[in-house]
Amino acid sequence: MSPNRWLTAWTFSPAVLVWLVLAGAAYERGRRQVRARTAGSLSPRVVTTNQVACFWSGLALVALVLLSPLDRMAEVLVSAHMAQHLLLGLVAPLLLVLGRSVTVMVWGLDPRRRRALDHLRRQVLPPPRFRRSAPAIGVLAVGLHVASWWLWHIPVMFDAALHHGLLHAAEHVSLLGGGVALWWVASGVRWRERSGLGVMYVFLAAFGTGALAALLTLAPSALYTESAVRVHQWGLTRLGDQQLAGAMMWVPGGAVYLGVGVMLFLRWLQLGPAPATPAASSPSAGLPPGTASSRGPAPVTPAGSPQPAGPPRSAGSPRLAGPVRPVTRRPASPARPAR
Repeated sequence: MSPNRWLTAWTFSPAVLVWLVLAGAAYERGRRQVRARTAGSLSPRVVTTNQVACFWSGLALVALVLLSPLDRMAEVLVSAHMAQHLLLGLVAPLLLVLGRSVTVMVWGLDPRRRRALDHLRRQVLPPPRFRRSAPAIGVLAVGLHVASWWLWHIPVMFDAALHHGLLHAAEHVSLLGGGVALWWVASGVRWRERSGLGVMYVFLAAFGTGALAALLTLAPSALYTESAVRVHQWGLTRLGDQQLAGAMMWVPGGAVYLGVGVMLFLRWLQLGPAPATPAASSPSAGLPPGTASSRGPAPVTPAGSPQPAGPPRSAGSPRLAGPVRPVTRRPASPARPAR
């Protein structure tokens, strides 16, 4: 594709159009069912207007990335390829997660299919060890996200995806799925139980993809050869195009991670510390079974009535070798008359 024709290079792929229509229809059906079930209530299942706007914005962004001339430019320029990946693997998944896309689509299923799906999820990921907020799920999501970026930017895989349609589709699906997995677990952490795990997930993902951006930017020679023939038509060199792609991934991509991480950190601070449980607030919490607290039980008199425990012993007072017994006085005997 030459620079003179890029504005007219729209690709209306039937597969992409069908996928977009099905996703939008599934979300709209789920939203209507949720609205019908929760009309006039404050249930957490209510889908707000902002969430609906986020979903449709994310879906429109996916359509723009895959159908606009950017998709054709990505076959020529590494920088355009990187721009497509940033929108498809970071920004669009974030909007889809904010719109609660997966949850709303599941609510749109009939009860029988929803129960079957829930049963399958429990068989594959049995709770509570593998719930959404579990650290194992978070680490797995971060690994999938980072691995998808590194896999499709290996020169061999990068060039193969340009020539094989199935690999190209798998590249887009993996980047979109990895982004959805990352933002889904980062936004689903139970803050009062798991503190700042969501912030840590975003930091690890930024570190993993930032290393790839540094490699592309600071490499002494060009790594990709497929764009060598036509890249000069855009006034760029192979190395310059690759460095531009790395800079785009480093700065705008890093800004997305930083913005989400700051928002999650502020959300964590606003919630405050976790409330103390009754077990943690008792004096003997954390001690082995059968161990009394530091102050001990209240002393019991011989008559069986408990007495309140006295103040704690000071550092300078001597320790008594045994329980303190009450002091009893004998009644005074009557005076004897003088003889």
